[in-house]
Amino acid sequence: MHPIESSLKLAIPSVLTQFAEKAIGFIDLVMMGWLGSEALAAGGLGVIALYMFIDIGTGLCEGLGALTAEAFAREDIEEIRKLTIQGLWLNLFFSLPMMVILWHLGSILPLLGQEETIARGAQIYLQAIVWGLPAALGIVIFKEVATACDRPQFITIITAISVPLSALANYALIFGHWGFPALGLAGAGWASTIIFTLTFFTILGYMQFHPDFQKYQLFNSLWYGDRDLFAKIIKIGVPLAIEFGAELGLFILAAFFMGYLGTANLAAHEITLSVFELATVIPFGFSYSTTVRVGQKLGLNNIEGIKNSLLIDLFLNAIVTGILAVAIWLFSPQIISIYLDSSSINYTEIVNISISLLAIAAFCQSIYGLHLIVVGALQGLQDTLIPMWIDVSIYWGIGVGGIYFMAIILDLGARSIWFALTLTMIISTGILIWRFFHVLSQESSNIS
Repeated sequence: MHPIESSLKLAIPSVLTQFAEKAIGFIDLVMMGWLGSEALAAGGLGVIALYMFIDIGTGLCEGLGALTAEAFAREDIEEIRKLTIQGLWLNLFFSLPMMVILWHLGSILPLLGQEETIARGAQIYLQAIVWGLPAALGIVIFKEVATACDRPQFITIITAISVPLSALANYALIFGHWGFPALGLAGAGWASTIIFTLTFFTILGYMQFHPDFQKYQLFNSLWYGDRDLFAKIIKIGVPLAIEFGAELGLFILAAFFMGYLGTANLAAHEITLSVFELATVIPFGFSYSTTVRVGQKLGLNNIEGIKNSLLIDLFLNAIVTGILAVAIWLFSPQIISIYLDSSSINYTEIVNISISLLAIAAFCQSIYGLHLIVVGALQGLQDTLIPMWIDVSIYWGIGVGGIYFMAIILDLGARSIWFALTLTMIISTGILIWRFFHVLSQESSNIS
């Protein structure tokens, strides 16, 4: 199979799955906007906080994908089963304390400079959607295993079906249609919880009974523990979780700074961040593909194949994100109109701010796409500790420092926050590319 065809075979289902996952938060945010700009600002903070925890949990579990891909290349069925079980236990251990934090997060937001009404709205949303966190992360576990085993297609179909179901559930529970109560922000949270749970159990049934996975018998020994494999997943996953947490923390702090600049700036930032996240589902999908293909090539000691996997995915990603950047820049007014009712308070102000932010975010998502591909390649090489320190130091040094200096000290306004985010991604991506080729050189020497 041609390397580009091999990349696309894994990347396209991963892209579609990632899009479906992000679409649930997108639908929540759009329908919150129909409740008004204040509900959008409040619920948007809740969505950002939720996906921060989901992304941290994803990072923690992504060691599972790299290890499973290597085991798949060796045709080690027993290890794949053991890895899956350890991943599910890891999900449980992570989810329970995070649910407690999310439940009480609304009471913490005023201490971080957010308005009381915004904090209350965020808490209403979070205390409904918190029950869907274990299922959301369970879906991530299944996606890691299925992709590593070259069988991601069914998960893509199921998560794609969940998107229109999520829209219907939101419409019914937020606004009280078809005999359901009008729950407002809580309705958005409960709708997502229901969809996450249904999706999780549907995928579980597929992976237990479908012929593609029957030989693995993935769930026949759920009480089985393997300290060595669990430690391997943790060793790779903890640095990624910290890295993803630092990255999401940077964007959350950017939202807090936007809130400090006013509700209109915060609402505009959340629209921009939502578009940014939807645009990055493509590089996220390619990142999964890169991790799996690099992991499989590593299992075969194919150094040239590892390098080609990265270069091909960087090339494909650059084309796609470049097209997306132009589309976001050209159609930003039409995109913004999806999120806001023209009768909303501060409608014109929010639209104008959003247009200026999207112009910067369009370029930023292109750079961030390259960043995700390189992180995926390093993950496939099971090199995550040093990249973690690189990203954390840049995010919280240049990123947070730059935001504070430009937006608060120099008082350059909302646009300066996205300028700082873009500069952060450029520097981080450049250093990680160097790191990849340095590690690859070491692997080549070890094999020789």
